[in-house]
Amino acid sequence: MVGQEMVRAGSGGKAVLAFILCVFSAYILILFNITTVLHAQEGPSVTFNATVAVNTSIKRFALVIGNGAYRNVSSLKNTRSDAAAMATKLQKLGYEVLHRTDLDRRSMNEAVSTFLARVEPGSEALVYYAGHGVELNGSNYLLPIDIPPLSPDQERMLRTEGFNLTDLLLDLEGRSARVSLVILDACRNNPLREISGGVATRSLGATRGLGRVDPPRGTFVIFSAGVGEEAIDNLGEQDANPNGLFTRKLLTLIDQDGLEIRPMVQRLRAEVRQAALSGTGRSQIPSYYDQLLGEFYFQPKSQQTGTPGENNCDRLIDANASTSALTKTDLETGLQACMVASTQFPNEMRFVHQLQAAQEQRMVQRALGSNQTELSNTYLLLYPNGRFTGDVRAHIATLSSVPPKPSPAPEQPVNVPTPTPTPPRPPTVLPQVDVGRVLQAELKRVGCDPEAVDGTWGAASVRAMTTYNRIAHASLDTVKPTLEAVETLRIRSGRVCPFVKKENFRINIPLRQKTIVYKPRHLAQRSIQINENPPRSFAPKMKVRAIVKSPKSNCITVGNYSSC
Repeated sequence: MVGQEMVRAGSGGKAVLAFILCVFSAYILILFNITTVLHAQEGPSVTFNATVAVNTSIKRFALVIGNGAYRNVSSLKNTRSDAAAMATKLQKLGYEVLHRTDLDRRSMNEAVSTFLARVEPGSEALVYYAGHGVELNGSNYLLPIDIPPLSPDQERMLRTEGFNLTDLLLDLEGRSARVSLVILDACRNNPLREISGGVATRSLGATRGLGRVDPPRGTFVIFSAGVGEEAIDNLGEQDANPNGLFTRKLLTLIDQDGLEIRPMVQRLRAEVRQAALSGTGRSQIPSYYDQLLGEFYFQPKSQQTGTPGENNCDRLIDANASTSALTKTDLETGLQACMVASTQFPNEMRFVHQLQAAQEQRMVQRALGSNQTELSNTYLLLYPNGRFTGDVRAHIATLSSVPPKPSPAPEQPVNVPTPTPTPPRPPTVLPQVDVGRVLQAELKRVGCDPEAVDGTWGAASVRAMTTYNRIAHASLDTVKPTLEAVETLRIRSGRVCPFVKKENFRINIPLRQKTIVYKPRHLAQRSIQINENPPRSFAPKMKVRAIVKSPKSNCITVGNYSSC
């Protein structure tokens, strides 16, 4: 009996244990189902984000050519090392690079054709060329290494043996790339020039450098030097850098995080110019031609959101600098750094304040360094409550009170009166209207039309300045004309505002004195002058069915239109 009771107790314990295990398993299963459902709900969002990241990734293609070993003209030293350094840098930035060096005409055409076949619609295409280039009759030609030594009367030969830059730009446009970027380090002395007695007498094409280009929409072109300037390969015998001045500065800028191409080029121009002047005493300012739609970054903006740390704007510009310190400081580099910083971080007010301080300091530096009062008066007009108004007024007083050097009076003959000394000329005050007129002229030059260049800063000028700020990503003052805005626009080398076709126009054909005014539905109002026998070239544009002259009045009727 006892054994049977123990068996029954053991069986009951096993049943209880089995029941507990079943309940626990059911609980685990329920938790697993709930977790699966939650993951299933979160799954589409994660998958969608990953899909978007893949679909929005833009392919990048680059063609890098370095021609240096020319057979019939002067060879170049740095071009191959420039191309190699650029190819390495672009590969790190995600480009599929086609790198070629020392190409003859056939090989150069094959390399360009291979590159164009790779470029996909919506991608980013880049072409970098280092070598010889020549401008001829408004067209730029890139020279292969087998270019023959052409004479000045062989222009047709150059057009067939050289590689036309315009054709390359049009081919890139035909590939429908989102961005087409062309960088040319080819602004050197013309290798196709005749030498007589060590002096170039004649040349096929321009003496040096490349000419202006008109790139198609979506294209950005950078030249290593301005029109008529020569690119500097090195800064002297002590310069051991294997790259040319333009390329070495470009390599340090293109991989900076969040630096858009327009402020990058502005900074590149300032750095190349400063290095060229300080190293060789020569001028080299890279030029660019902008037809991009939107922004472009070599290194896209970082996703980190935080307060930016100290940069060159903070290090180079001291907002509390004294007047004596300003006379010994080079403010150009710091000003460019603050322009870049304020563009990258538009919500960081400290960079805006630093930029404003740098602009005022540069104006003071120029005013105090001049022996004329115009710049000083301009500063007082632009900064009536500035930090340096006392110093500038003292400088004006010093210039106005300097007496002329006394000269010994010559012996005067008898009965000849001594001439009365001429009173000193009062200082000339530069009116603010002159600044407005200059700024209006610069706005018109870059395509932002202020309508009239008369110095009156009205609604049209404010609208033109606002349009420039929006397109150029600038923050210049639009309420009044400033010298800072003039200087900023002067470094622009091409059109900024897009071309706007005007609809209202007038056609005058001087045939007779009778005028007919008509207004078709699809055109604006036109005013033309015709006679009783209109010319053939005008007849297809306006069908003149009949011309009737009223006997009672001096009126002429053409179809449904009449004029008196």
